[in-house]
Amino acid sequence: MRSIAVTLAVAAAHVAPSTAQAAKDPVIPRDDLHAIRALLDEFVPDAVARKDPGAAYGLAAPSMRTGTLRDDWNRGVIPVVPYPARLGGYGIRALEVSPDHVLLDLMLQPRAGSTAGAIIYRTEVARVGGRWLVASMAPAAQFSGGGAPPKVTAAPDFGPGRGDPGTARLSQHWILIPMAVLGLPLGAGLIALATMWFRSRRARPSGDARASIPWR
Repeated sequence: MRSIAVTLAVAAAHVAPSTAQAAKDPVIPRDDLHAIRALLDEFVPDAVARKDPGAAYGLAAPSMRTGTLRDDWNRGVIPVVPYPARLGGYGIRALEVSPDHVLLDLMLQPRAGSTAGAIIYRTEVARVGGRWLVASMAPAAQFSGGGAPPKVTAAPDFGPGRGDPGTARLSQHWILIPMAVLGLPLGAGLIALATMWFRSRRARPSGDARASIPWR
């Protein structure tokens, strides 16, 4: 276990982008960033934290509402994985930016009293009829919390087929070996992203500069 931890730390040091690399990240125009933040300030409490999922219906793009009815949203049956999010202070890292479409990673922190860890949602927002709306939102990674041992749950762990292994004959100790090897790059990248976000929260710039840093 110690050797794996050392390997993760070394890999994270290699993948962590420098200041010069961070400046090359996609830039969300200031006015759009303000509008997207305002959208998420409403959507996260209503849809993710399930405060009022019915109200989130009007904040969802047609692509997200496909296959659902307004009544489904009123009952909380929506295409968004719930999470006990703390309101405000969301971290945003742009991945792709175009005039009417932004793909981003959204980092949320748990509300007071929750044992959940921080979570990253891969989020797509689109400009529809002059308004920014949420087109998709799905967990990409979640960090352990509540005093649990350090752990990162990545996107594949949120999918189906995570239950009983059935009649598998290999010992789980053998299965852990390829999982550990394949998970090293992903784990190292997530550690680097989390480190950058926490550093940016300590010294947040203002104005246009906020659209140039990875997490803002």
